[in-house]
Amino acid sequence: MDYVTYSKKLAVVKEYIKNGWANTPCTLAKKLDISERTIFRMIAHLKDTGINIEYNKSDKTYHIYPPPLMKMWMNDSKKYIFYTANLWQARILIL
Repeated sequence: MDYVTYSKKLAVVKEYIKNGWANTPCTLAKKLDISERTIFRMIAHLKDTGINIEYNKSDKTYHIYPPPLMKMWMNDSKKYIFYTANLWQARILIL
């Protein structure tokens, strides 16, 4: 599968999960005409980009959960640093 096709199918996987249309990996793979292993790779890729995706075994569906609003750590100069976990809206506040 070339990069353009992979990117398009990755966007479709994300939309399916976001809208609640993504059932089991097998069903999702059949809808997109790809292997289950590719679905697992795509979901791992989405997780690596910061999207919080989890599979609910009782519902047999994937869900996207919002990231924690803020994380905090203390740097070497003992200042508290807050930042949003959203990769698209990076905001840092140093106190």
